Amino acid sequence: MSLISSVKKSCCSHCGTPGHRINKCNDPSIAALIKEAEEVCIVSFAFYWLWNPKKTMDNRECIKAWLKEINPSELKILAYHFKTSQNKKSCLDSLPNKFYSEWVNPYDEVTVYNKMILFSDEKLKKWRKFLCKNFYLAPDNVRNRFWNLCYPYHRFFIDMTRCEPFAPIDPECPICFGNLTQENTVKTGCNHELCKQCVAQYMRSESNEKNELSCPMCRTEIKKMSTSEKETFDILRVRFCKPIPPPPEKTSLDAIHVPRNTPTLVSQLIQEERATQSRKKFLKKVMEALFWIFVSATISSFLTKVIKICV
Repeated sequence: MSLISSVKKSCCSHCGTPGHRINKCNDPSIAALIKEAEEVCIVSFAFYWLWNPKKTMDNRECIKAWLKEINPSELKILAYHFKTSQNKKSCLDSLPNKFYSEWVNPYDEVTVYNKMILFSDEKLKKWRKFLCKNFYLAPDNVRNRFWNLCYPYHRFFIDMTRCEPFAPIDPECPICFGNLTQENTVKTGCNHELCKQCVAQYMRSESNEKNELSCPMCRTEIKKMSTSEKETFDILRVRFCKPIPPPPEKTSLDAIHVPRNTPTLVSQLIQEERATQSRKKFLKKVMEALFWIFVSATISSFLTKVIKICV
């Protein structure tokens, strides 16, 4: 009995695996939990701070609402990760500030917004439901705000392709100096490698009437981009890129002088027949008008001669 009780005491309260405690747990779900905490922090900042100019509501309430929904073991993991008190009330008070210190304060506003741009459609749908449920917001308003933030109206003629995983040549992004990995690297057609956050931020900030984008490193027009991560590929392709229009067909000299025999539609025949009938009616009216003008001129000249003879 003592052996069984000792084994039970040494089990992790999160994953249930014996041999370690929750503060030493390396379960893969912990990384997903930390990622979700970062997402709710970004949503809290981008949604409330951007569309709440009078600051009538504390934007950290969004984080507190999420912390109240997770289970106690997950709350304890976050407390261990951010080195704060294990008490639930203390966690609700201190963790939102810890989140902001980790994921918001070190960056400028645009960088934080662009992190939300790279959320997948499934994540955006999940956070829309979360906001509507916890803060009684109109779904249409939330959807419109998410759309304005994450779906830019301007898109570029870029051929976005998904390639096999590759190791980046330079370990650092040349713009933000962050680490480049196989998952977050986007390669341009001129063989420059950038992180996906910088690419999204650059593509959102640039806009022109020609739908063309130049490389931020060499100023060459970007016509191709590639990445190995499916989520990044889908987001950049759908939200920032549109298909390149096909080049115009080259016509030979014979094709210029000899018209092609194209099938005539019934509607075209009807239009041509109506145009012919209208021309005939117009010519008929013109001829009648000329006839009566001629008759009236002849009669007037005849009457003038008769009057002269009589006088």
